[in-house]
Amino acid sequence: MRQRKERLERMALLKELRYNLERIYRQEKAAYKTSEVKRKDVDDWIAKIDDLSDQQWEEIENKANKILGYTNGLLLSPQPDKDNTLILEEKKKQKNKRFNVRDGWLPLK
Repeated sequence: MRQRKERLERMALLKELRYNLERIYRQEKAAYKTSEVKRKDVDDWIAKIDDLSDQQWEEIENKANKILGYTNGLLLSPQPDKDNTLILEEKKKQKNKRFNVRDGWLPLK
């Protein structure tokens, strides 16, 4: 019973680690490249979860805590809202657009 619960906790930690690595990869590729852990490593750990020793688990947990801390920092830092800026630019284009005139033509003065 205890071993099963411990295995489930470890599996949850590895899946959370993989999810956060994917988020880092999508948001900041440079930070992902410099990280100690790659997605392939996490997949390998998941595949041989029962064969890992306690010392290896301590190292994995330390690395996971670093990455989770970094991910939490990403969430707290203000992100530029790209969607809203794009929407505002398109609204401005549409507001100043004339009917029956191609986009590449010179505007009237």
